[in-house]
This record gives sequence, C-alpha cells and structure tokens, in this order.
Amino acid sequence: MSSKTFHEGKAMERNPTLHSHLKTILKFDSIAVFGDPTTKGDVVGRQSNKEVPISIKHGSQKNTQVHLPTLNSFSKALNIPLNVTSMLEQWLGVSNQLQFESWLNGNSPTTEQKKYKRLFANDISDWGSVVNWFNINTRQVAELLIQEMNGERPAEYLVWVYKNKNKFQIIDIHELVEWIITDCKWVTGPRNNGSTLRCENKEGKPIFHLQMKGNRIKVDGVFKGEYNHNPQFHIHINWPEAVIIHEGKLVA
Repeated sequence: MSSKTFHEGKAMERNPTLHSHLKTILKFDSIAVFGDPTTKGDVVGRQSNKEVPISIKHGSQKNTQVHLPTLNSFSKALNIPLNVTSMLEQWLGVSNQLQFESWLNGNSPTTEQKKYKRLFANDISDWGSVVNWFNINTRQVAELLIQEMNGERPAEYLVWVYKNKNKFQIIDIHELVEWIITDCKWVTGPRNNGSTLRCENKEGKPIFHLQMKGNRIKVDGVFKGEYNHNPQFHIHINWPEAVIIHEGKLVA
C-alpha cells in the first residue's frame, strides 16, 4: 500500500459525510474515529451505551489490502504448525542470502528465485500441506483478516468506499464470514510458479489473495533496497448481494 493510499484511507475514516450516512442507516447517535492500527474497528458507532466497531475500506473496483502482519505474528495469532510456517517462510522469502541458499540443497537457483530470495510453490515438495492448513482453518483466517485481531471486540460492519466513484457499500461482516466459510477454497495461484495463494468462491473468483509484500525504493533510476517479505492479504469485491446491508452514494 502506497503512502498516498494509506493517507487517503485515513482521511475517509474521518469523512463527515460518510459518518452522517452511517449514523442514519445504522441508527447511531454518533461516530468516533478509533484509528488504532492493531484493530479492525477503524471507527466506532455509538448508540446509548453500546459501541459497534466498523471497518472502513477505501478500495478500488476490484480489491484492496486488508492485512499485513509479519509471518511471526500471523503464525502466532493462528497457532500455525511449525512445518507450515517454515514452508511459508521459504515461499515468502528472506533478505539473508545464506538462509536462502540453505533452502536450495545445492541446486542452482533460477533467475526468479535469486531475484526474490524465495522459493515458489512449485519448488516446495510438501506445499499441499500449506494449502490444506488454510482450507481447514478458513474461519480463523477470515476472522483475523477482516473482523478482529489481538482479542479485540469484533468489527460488525465493513464499509467499502469506492475510489474515484461516488458510491459505498455497508457489509454485514458476520454474514460475510459465514459466506466465506461456505464458498472459500484455498488454491495456489495458477501463474508465476505459484507465487500467490487464493481463496476462491465457487465460481473461481478470488475472495482473498495472499502474496509476498515487496518494497523497493527507486534511486537515480535504479531500484534499491530489499523486499520485506511479509505476508500481504487482499480482499476482493466478489461477495454476494445477500451480505450487503446498504449501497448508496456518498454525496447526493
């Protein structure tokens, strides 16, 4: 996520017009901006003594980043087995050249392997165990990505504000999670030797995708710096109409 995208998202969390819509549609007395990066509740709707966390996404027509943990924090949050975490580390890659070379077992790395210091799914013999783990734990993964983290109170609504469009949707997160559990099948991305992991619906459209997060800085026309290799999750706008509570214009 670029700095511009990040700040645009934060500005949308404070948008008074959006707050006015949420108060009217969801019957809140007030909206407070929470803004804590360790929570999924970007804003809180208040009614009497009740507080309802709401996730705000300022996304494109297709997808947006929804979670960017370290591999260590992601593994701890979901109690991922050591063998699965180890394979995810190889798949996400590292900055340490010696560690990367230890995964090659004396084989010569391909150009792509050397470029990213990572192994792709096709290079990891027991990669199916990773895919199986995601499929067995779809509920826990979905809840962590869009509803709650660090034992917080779960977000109840996801508000998607479309970039460059005068349009927004309010999604019931509980219904969205239940739909994901029913429809999601985790599969290895078909392109680039398996460089992505996708949660697809029954029509084969992505719900989530996981990729390696890479940051590079361009200096004098040349890319410098290392990829940071964190697991980066995106959510896609392929949910059914049944989970949409309201769809409207941001400005009348």
